[in-house]
Amino acid sequence: MARGRRKKKSASNGQPASNTQSSSNGAAASSSTQPVPEDIEVIISAKPPSQEAEAEASMPPKPVPKGLDEAFFERSWSRDDEASGGDWDTYDQIIGTDTTYIGFGSSFQLADRHIDDILALGSSVCENLSEFEFWFEDVSYDARNDAWGVTTEGLVRLARACPGLTRVQLQRTTRIKDAALLAFVEHCPGLVSLEITDGPGQEHSFTERAFDELREHPDWADELDALIISHGGPRRSMKALRRLGRRRPGLTITMVGLCEEKKWGDWELERVETQYRAGREYRPNWGFIYDEDSW
Repeated sequence: MARGRRKKKSASNGQPASNTQSSSNGAAASSSTQPVPEDIEVIISAKPPSQEAEAEASMPPKPVPKGLDEAFFERSWSRDDEASGGDWDTYDQIIGTDTTYIGFGSSFQLADRHIDDILALGSSVCENLSEFEFWFEDVSYDARNDAWGVTTEGLVRLARACPGLTRVQLQRTTRIKDAALLAFVEHCPGLVSLEITDGPGQEHSFTERAFDELREHPDWADELDALIISHGGPRRSMKALRRLGRRRPGLTITMVGLCEEKKWGDWELERVETQYRAGREYRPNWGFIYDEDSW
């Protein structure tokens, strides 16, 4: 039921309009011209739902298809139709109860609405997912490839709804907070690899609290062997990462730096990685490089 407020009528001089007319109808005519106090609310009855709307509301929910085992979406837009959602327009026909992998390609702009679309398919889909990957590869002039529309809250919803996730890759996010990282390690017990990285020139936004929480709960994602985040961050968070590495010696912590370089008239993405194990820098072909107090 909608409520509106009826305003007092005013004469041209700004004063309330007076009741100077009369009719044979007496009280009825007088009440029709009487000023209405501003504190009286006029109640407008809501329009009753149509028969079509009632029929639609009473219909059973649309059954979820089996879908593809691996669902991959290359683009979230169409060159011919700006209103189109690209490959995503048919997501509810591709993602189903048999889907274990969902990936997004280099022409996709990932946002919370895509995550919520997946979650709306229900637990029969969400609880069967094991891999969720978003790739950031395109930095050309006409690139449309980022996950800037994904928020910390959206990732928390994803982690809680999909406890079977073992591999999560989210590249070119922006300012994702501790709650997202902790949600994945707490609610996805079989998690093996977790990447949440920002774009070129950006540092990670995680604080020492997130790394200390993970260190203090060795039962959270106890099979986690790869944690990948962006370079940088406050020095205190680096010390917390070192403590985490000591507690989980089998965990490889990779810090990623991204930059854009112009080649052959267009831009290309360069990715530099530094790995740490047990609190020390580690290179796969060389072993440990520096002592544990060097970072």
